[in-house]
Amino acid sequence: MAGPFVLSEKRALPRRELLFYLKVTDQDRKKEIGRMIDIHSKGLLVMSNNPLEVGKEFFLLIDTPKSLKARSITGIEIMAKCVWSKRSLTPPYMESGLMIVDKSPKAEEAINLLISLFAMPDASLRA
Repeated sequence: MAGPFVLSEKRALPRRELLFYLKVTDQDRKKEIGRMIDIHSKGLLVMSNNPLEVGKEFFLLIDTPKSLKARSITGIEIMAKCVWSKRSLTPPYMESGLMIVDKSPKAEEAINLLISLFAMPDASLRA
């Protein structure tokens, strides 16, 4: 049985770091859980003050930048499961990896638009 922190991580798609750290809210508790620092179509990384419970599913609302709000994308709602949580290299924060388990076609489109407009260049493309 794994404890609250799982240090290993496996992912098939590279996450894309965003220009903005977007607010992530637990819709069931109506409470901000942290800031999303990167994303791809199947998962995201959240930095927070406290670890997220590994194995727990969350109904999340990801805030969007003003330019997406101008396109009537005021937030992205998804269901995501925390698959690992560990202390960040930036004390005193925690990082948690979440796997997206359910999203609407509208959320999928919003995630793709968010990545295309606000993702940093791939690390492999950097000098």
